[in-house]
Amino acid sequence: MRPSPEGQAGRRILGNMIGLLRKSMFAAWLAFGWPYDLPAGAEAPDPVITDTADYCTELRLLVDDMVREAVPPPRAEVEFLSEEGRFMCEHGLIRGGITRLRRALMMLREAQDVPGG
Repeated sequence: MRPSPEGQAGRRILGNMIGLLRKSMFAAWLAFGWPYDLPAGAEAPDPVITDTADYCTELRLLVDDMVREAVPPPRAEVEFLSEEGRFMCEHGLIRGGITRLRRALMMLREAQDVPGG
């Protein structure tokens, strides 16, 4: 008996999801290592959790300092991301705020690395 077209689609979706899960697990293994790679007697380090309001504030202050010291002044996009990140952090949207502040920080650092700018 042949499966119905709906059953074939379901199997295809499930197969795609399993393949994606395998790929993401492999990518995590490459990025972070296998949990059993620790030397004998060593304990796993505590995970670094950076999605806190305190971290958001620290990042905002760092970006503000870099914007103030930047020569020439940063692009408008950096200021927009900085303001948007500040607003989001102040209104409890911590992850989004951190994402925007990190992006602004990366752009500031890239501008410093460019010769003559």
